[in-house]
Amino acid sequence: MKVSRRKFVAAVPVVAGSLIMGGQVLGQAGGRGGAGDALGSFTWDSFIQYVNTEFAFGTGRSAVQLKLVDMTDSRPLARRTKKRGQENFVLKFSGPAGTPLTQDTYHVEHFGLGSFDLFITEGGRDAGEKFYFAVINRARS
Repeated sequence: MKVSRRKFVAAVPVVAGSLIMGGQVLGQAGGRGGAGDALGSFTWDSFIQYVNTEFAFGTGRSAVQLKLVDMTDSRPLARRTKKRGQENFVLKFSGPAGTPLTQDTYHVEHFGLGSFDLFITEGGRDAGEKFYFAVINRARS
């Protein structure tokens, strides 16, 4: 997969933030899939089947629909063998350029994944679309 300079520069702050968080999932309330922590049980395989589907960020009338448009495995090539509990990937969402979302943790609803909280950050605009990124970073010690 070829990554443009623009995409790389946009993703650097997101990846750096996840590393600073000590390998936790951003927006996760701690633990690994404990009670009330649906995000902790989601893996790459959980999300990949829902690329090009809509996710509702927020609640009620203020909810904003964003589409999951891409996923990127951000582990170094040498570490991309599947090991249980060791994942690092970036979810890329798109929405209308006028979408009123800022960098924050949002309650998310999805028809297949259910409800969970997710931290997203703004990732630029292109041709009337606004992009957002979420980093899922799990590394067992």
